Amino acid sequence: MKIDFGKKKIGIGTPVFIIAEIGVNHEGSLDVCLEMVRQAAWAGADAIKLQTVDPDENYVKGHPSWELFRTCQLTQDETSKVFNLSWELGMEPFTTSPDIATLCWIDKLGVPGHKISSGMMTNDVIIKKTCALGKPVLISTGMATTEQIDHAVEVAKASGNQNIALFQCTSEYPAPKENLNLATMEWMSKRYNLPIGFSDHSIGIEAAIVAVSLGAAMIEKHFSLDCKRQGFDHKIALDPQGFKDLVEGVRAAEEGGEKFAKENAQHYDVMIGIAERVLPPNIKEKAAGNLRCLVARKPIRAGERFTEENVGLKRPFADKRGLEPIYYERVLRGNSVSSLDVDDPINIEDVV
Repeated sequence: MKIDFGKKKIGIGTPVFIIAEIGVNHEGSLDVCLEMVRQAAWAGADAIKLQTVDPDENYVKGHPSWELFRTCQLTQDETSKVFNLSWELGMEPFTTSPDIATLCWIDKLGVPGHKISSGMMTNDVIIKKTCALGKPVLISTGMATTEQIDHAVEVAKASGNQNIALFQCTSEYPAPKENLNLATMEWMSKRYNLPIGFSDHSIGIEAAIVAVSLGAAMIEKHFSLDCKRQGFDHKIALDPQGFKDLVEGVRAAEEGGEKFAKENAQHYDVMIGIAERVLPPNIKEKAAGNLRCLVARKPIRAGERFTEENVGLKRPFADKRGLEPIYYERVLRGNSVSSLDVDDPINIEDVV
């Protein structure tokens, strides 16, 4: 299966689609972000990806993610400039848009597709809204179980959108080579009959080379102008020369296959791992503090009706989780049992 992503194609029989994950490594600077786009083009990337997040709509106040994303936002006008430069340089720009308002204005900029991040894998609301736009949707599976991936794919396809692709991903930063389980890509390909790629959080470029030798249709790798900078995603990123090396390695792996990968990846067998979906225990624990849940978006009085305006889907503190997003529609049919403050979790006993 192949999907069109702007002027590029993703799938078996087409060149590997290589994404420079700028994310928030621009640290909120438009000038830095524009230079990152220029350098990504020089390195040979097919696409650049940002993370476009309204922290108040996505994280409970005080959460580390809320603190981080307040410092690194680009405005709508700045984002448009970044996308336009990317197109001028022959790359396809896109981003993760984890709330509906952000998704809508990003889509209006003319992006060729959208990304669902690992932390949004169980958020039926955003998956439905994103897929309903009809553009290709790339979904990362870093914190998801087999059952959760099954459900996300079912929700995505139920929207009528068949242009879906999945990333094998390990949500560790950096991800140890023994936890990459690149053989899972073939398992996913057979199970879902979709293009499968690799979102790489490991150090270096050898995992990407092995992934391509195993059939990856996409490679996504974090990108930075200075990998020695503290914070954000700099430490797991490649600088421009490193990314150029990755692109050259990926193209060589496309030609040389398994033989090339074994000759150029010291940890080939370690990275292949298990051909099924396996989550290390630490990632299962991490999911409790990263996957979205239902919280009060604004103060709610006892007896007040739950609505789209007062129910939010946010990343909580691990010990204050509300209902899973699958309960969203059910909650909207009910009233609140008691008064709730902003960011209070909404649990089943709160709904009547």
